[in-house]
This record gives sequence, C-alpha cells and structure tokens, in this order.
Amino acid sequence: MVGIIHADVPYGMDWKTFTDKIRAGDEYVTAMATGMCHESRARVQSDRIEGVPGIGRVYVGHTPQFGGIRRLGNVYYLDSGAVFGDIGKPYGHLTMVQPAMATEEIIAPLADRPLQLIDLRASDTTPSNPFTNYCIDIPSM
Repeated sequence: MVGIIHADVPYGMDWKTFTDKIRAGDEYVTAMATGMCHESRARVQSDRIEGVPGIGRVYVGHTPQFGGIRRLGNVYYLDSGAVFGDIGKPYGHLTMVQPAMATEEIIAPLADRPLQLIDLRASDTTPSNPFTNYCIDIPSM
C-alpha cells in the first residue's frame, strides 16, 4: 500500500492511527499532513530514518529536495522545487514517480546531466513485491 500526502505524518505515528485521526478531524494531524504547522518538516530536517509503520511507502512533498528524491525509512520526499523552476530558478524541477516501482530505481541519484525540468522515475516492469524490506509492521497489541 502507498500513501500520498502533502507534508508528513507525525513522527512515531502509524498509518492507521494517522488516517483515523484525519477522518476524525484531528487539527494537529491535519496540520501536519497539510504543512500548516512548523513540525511538518521535522522528520526531514532532523534526518530521522524511522519511517511510518503500517504502510509500504509514503510519498510526501512540501519540503524541497533540490538534489532529487530523498528517502527516510519508507517516507519518500519528492518535492524537488518545481515552483522554483517555473519562476526561472536553475535548481527547481518536477519529480514524478511510478509508485510501485523498485526502490533502487526510485532513489537512484540524479544522472550526471544538465538539470532538466522533469525528473521522471518510471519503469516498464513492476516488481512482484516492490515493498520487500521496506514495510514496517505494527506490533500486535
């Protein structure tokens, strides 16, 4: 399973709790998901490698990664500053990912080439189990 949100999941929260709180209208969790609180960049700014338990991958934006896709646990930071490229800055570009492709292809460094405005990560093949070794189980209670 893949989750796609604007900013981030609160650190230490599993996917089911996160989605339950979103559905319930929890203001803090909604602010984290939409980037409306200062903590929505905490995981990426502090390089916390623990991911989000209970889901294969979470794709997020909100915090530009000008060097390309960044992975912390099972959280993938895809925002590569497209808005900056659109206003003429040399470092912003758009990144697109085929969600279920092999992890190695998703996180491969940008090629040594002049920066283009689009970084497309897609593959003709999808692994039978793309999340192997990247899904964190929720301990049973």
